[in-house]
Amino acid sequence: MISIRTQASTKYPSIPSSFRNSKSFVYPGQTESCQPTIGIISIFAVLNAFRNPGVGFIQMFKILIVDPNDLFRQSLKKVIVSRFPLIDIQEASDGTECMEKVKRFKPNLIFLEIHLPNQSGLDLACRIKIHRSDVIIVLLTSYDLPEYQTAAEESGIDHLVPKDEWTGLDMIDLVKSILPDKVVNEHEDRWMANHTFEKS
Repeated sequence: MISIRTQASTKYPSIPSSFRNSKSFVYPGQTESCQPTIGIISIFAVLNAFRNPGVGFIQMFKILIVDPNDLFRQSLKKVIVSRFPLIDIQEASDGTECMEKVKRFKPNLIFLEIHLPNQSGLDLACRIKIHRSDVIIVLLTSYDLPEYQTAAEESGIDHLVPKDEWTGLDMIDLVKSILPDKVVNEHEDRWMANHTFEKS
């Protein structure tokens, strides 16, 4: 059944297990400062985070953002990369470019705008699923209407997001819920290591 994402499940992503016993921790957007200690993180995780990132260190997860709005695509990419820096992200502005990259780039996750030049995102989703039934599609729309929800489910859409109502943190939560646990854990080790050294 389609997941209609009208809001994030939590305000901030859950704190990784390596930091659950820490006295204080802050996600981006919070105002309080914190000073987690380096001893909380495995020294091996810290070393791995700075050793040839992406090469034999983390399973590569690929995202394709399909939207005719250049600024929106770049903004969404920036938000995702800020939290998951090792994910490979590419962009497409229309259906033709999207299908080319689906075949060549082979994304695991696609953010797909419902209104595209000369084509509906719903129709494009059907075409994508014919070639890649395993790919996860998030349909981006400005309106959370019942008819969109029904059409999205019939088109094989996995998640429906009213993008005008969502924040960057909501998008991060969604990506995190889709990523395999191993990938999430390794990204969080990298993120924690970077922020620990920045604060030291």
